[in-house]
Amino acid sequence: MVLGADVSHVSGAQGHLKPSLATVTGSIDKYATRYVAAARNQTAGQEIIEDLASMVSFCVREYVKSHCPPGQPRMLPEKIIFYRDGVSEGQFEKVLKEELPKIREGIQQLGPPAAQLQRLKITVCIVRFVHCLFLFIP
Repeated sequence: MVLGADVSHVSGAQGHLKPSLATVTGSIDKYATRYVAAARNQTAGQEIIEDLASMVSFCVREYVKSHCPPGQPRMLPEKIIFYRDGVSEGQFEKVLKEELPKIREGIQQLGPPAAQLQRLKITVCIVRFVHCLFLFIP
């Protein structure tokens, strides 16, 4: 399963007064071509996703629904790749310490067997884009 997360902040003079928007998307098929999304308002300017557990729980629940026919045992994904955008270099450790446990908490909210939880592997990839523009005038 592939999860992607980002937080958008309002810019401008009044940006600190308006809530930020945290979003998580999650693949629900084995080819990672179909996705569901969850979005929540959160504290203005806060980069760490406050309600990540419930957002992950929603995405994983939809994954399980699409993989398990009615009457079959629920199976969690074996691996989760979590792409996290918008994090500065100084926040990498904070993401691992705060968001990784929230991902696990969101999955535990679904009540899977302990053996499935132990086998589940989570990879966190922090994505950073550096935009550079060079103009050359002949």
